[in-house]
Amino acid sequence: MSAHIKIKQVNGWLKRHLIHSCQFIKNNGHAYVDIKLNNDMLPYLIGVKGYFSAPKLENIKHFKKDQHFKLHAYLFSYLYRGTTGNVSIEQIREILDIDKKQYKLV
Repeated sequence: MSAHIKIKQVNGWLKRHLIHSCQFIKNNGHAYVDIKLNNDMLPYLIGVKGYFSAPKLENIKHFKKDQHFKLHAYLFSYLYRGTTGNVSIEQIREILDIDKKQYKLV
């Protein structure tokens, strides 16, 4: 699984996979996805108290990369809070976990 969470810490950061396993199951004409979360992430997920929302599937079903989800979640958080704001290139690099050497400004 490629979905991961980057957690800021005092002396750096910690990157953990969010999903332990994911299985698509068909049964008697019904289909569902069984997702098991990584147990190491439970303390962080239980502590979520604000600015949490679940995106509508129709809005994200065509996303291909983790960066698409990350950027959507960040921008959607402004809508959720009822505010607007400016996002710098440095903030976008941090949100998308992009190194400064990966893409040069033109």
